Amino acid sequence: MKKAELAKAEAEALKKDFRAKLDSLEKNKLQTIEQAKVEAEALKNKIIEEAKEASQRIIEDAKNTAQYEVEKAKIQLREELLNASIAEAKEGLKKKKDSAEMDALDKHFVSKIQVVQ
Repeated sequence: MKKAELAKAEAEALKKDFRAKLDSLEKNKLQTIEQAKVEAEALKNKIIEEAKEASQRIIEDAKNTAQYEVEKAKIQLREELLNASIAEAKEGLKKKKDSAEMDALDKHFVSKIQVVQ
């Protein structure tokens, strides 16, 4: 009988030991799950913050690009306006020169005709 009692006591001790280990594993499982939730929340917040920063950089780059393009267009328009003004001024001077030359030629012709008469 003592053998049976000894085996029963051993089995009870093993059961108690396994129960303690099982309780410890259950507690660790809950702590691990809670820790994973905290880490996941921190990671989510970090990703959101990085996304906000990236979107701000993209917006700022877009503003800078738009401003650059506007300035570039202004410069191009100024150049085109300047070139058109120069061309028009040249044409006006050419017409004025042609007119002045014609007046001079007319006077010269008239004077030559008067000399011949």
